[in-house]
Amino acid sequence: FVMGEYDGEGTLTFGTNLDNIYTGQFKKGNFEGKGVFSMSKATFTGLFKNNKAWFGTFKYVKGGSFTGFIHENGEDYNPEVGEHYDPNYTYLGWFDTLGKRGGYGTYVEKDGTQLEGKWIKGDLTGVAMYTFANKQSIIGKIDYKGNKIFGMISHEDKWYPGVMKADGSLAFADNGVDVTEYNTAYKEAAEYLAASRAAYKATMDKAPVIK
Repeated sequence: FVMGEYDGEGTLTFGTNLDNIYTGQFKKGNFEGKGVFSMSKATFTGLFKNNKAWFGTFKYVKGGSFTGFIHENGEDYNPEVGEHYDPNYTYLGWFDTLGKRGGYGTYVEKDGTQLEGKWIKGDLTGVAMYTFANKQSIIGKIDYKGNKIFGMISHEDKWYPGVMKADGSLAFADNGVDVTEYNTAYKEAAEYLAASRAAYKATMDKAPVIK
């Protein structure tokens, strides 16, 4: 203790059922520095700032984990940006304050199917790149002109105008069709993805090394 406040190394048990346990560094009564925080849904190991989890790894009781930055003003220690591993999928990207996928991110299913783009409240919105397990991709606008995705489809290292239908199948545009809108949708999506990938990398490159 320093001036009657927790300071230095220690363990604090609290909560209605005394099921929250923090073991680690304190400063002026707050969690500050390295620590391990165990709660009913998960255990967080990492760094704390101003009495809040800041960066580290969550291991969830129901399986899976998250490594990255934590929302400063979110609820229930929800992730902000990082890598979420689940037994059925992997997600790399941003989350909203409620813990749902929000902002740029890449969702990868167990079979390798990949959904990359802008997420709002857990759903892809606006523009995206959808890559099948066989590595064929479509890039473009989501829910545009009655199609699931409208843009360009990859085929043998080239891109051709086409759509993903509501049932998930791909269809190339008819010969002779005006491809202007297809190209525009592709360009809009590609520019967003390139900028967002760079922003995600820059953010994660700032991640501290926990020793």
